[in-house]
Amino acid sequence: MIVTPSEMRTFIGDIDDSEYEFVSPTHDSVESFVSNYCNRTFESTSYTRKKYCGNGRSILILDDYPLTAVDRVSIGNIGAVKVKNTNTTSSASVSVVSTGLRLVKDGVADTSVTFVANTTMTAIINAINAISGWSAELLNSSYGSYRSADLIESVGLSAINNNWVDLKMPDDAEDNFSADLSTAVLKKNSGWPSGFNNIYIDYTAGYTSTTMPEDLKLAIKIFTKYIYNKKEEETIGVAEYRAENLWGTFEKDPMGKEVRMILSKYKRMLV
Repeated sequence: MIVTPSEMRTFIGDIDDSEYEFVSPTHDSVESFVSNYCNRTFESTSYTRKKYCGNGRSILILDDYPLTAVDRVSIGNIGAVKVKNTNTTSSASVSVVSTGLRLVKDGVADTSVTFVANTTMTAIINAINAISGWSAELLNSSYGSYRSADLIESVGLSAINNNWVDLKMPDDAEDNFSADLSTAVLKKNSGWPSGFNNIYIDYTAGYTSTTMPEDLKLAIKIFTKYIYNKKEEETIGVAEYRAENLWGTFEKDPMGKEVRMILSKYKRMLV
């Protein structure tokens, strides 16, 4: 949360609980709008195996900033576990999802093999082998103690008729790169190899409650208060003008120049 509820209530003024029932969802919606408008997540967030496409250049720009930690950068992937289904003349597939494996046989999905319950590759192997019709092996005996959650997401890999499917994990982590934490730029002098989603990065980015910029918080407060003050009107962002016997309406920027000016500092330009 960019602005805490208590900060919002203090900024708007002395309002009772019934009034805050309007402010609270408005405040949440404003924060969501600002995040979408700026094309970034402001709250500190950890990302695991987030995929990036190498561009052959020395500079790689991450989606999220500022960085507070970069735990792993891997280029490419390697097979860790192989899985097959021993049935014939039917259909079977294996997928790696965010929570574990999805084993599908004749349209019936088994999602019992989870990363939470099976934290190592060996545990994953044992869990798969315990399911009728399914078989799994390590591709390298040294991978047994590796984290099962390192398996890379994949979908619908056909494993029927004893067809072995390789489930992959990021390759060994890189140690020859530098990072500018404030701009989330990673530099590798020899260049980041070109490829589609061939770079996997574990990192944490964004602001904490103590590092959130004060002007960004102010923009949220101003925008929320503006909408709160407009709650009695039928329209938002419409102003009236009058000149002698003529009158009319025109569209007024509901965000306001102050808010827009502040947010322009934090808006991430999409390339």
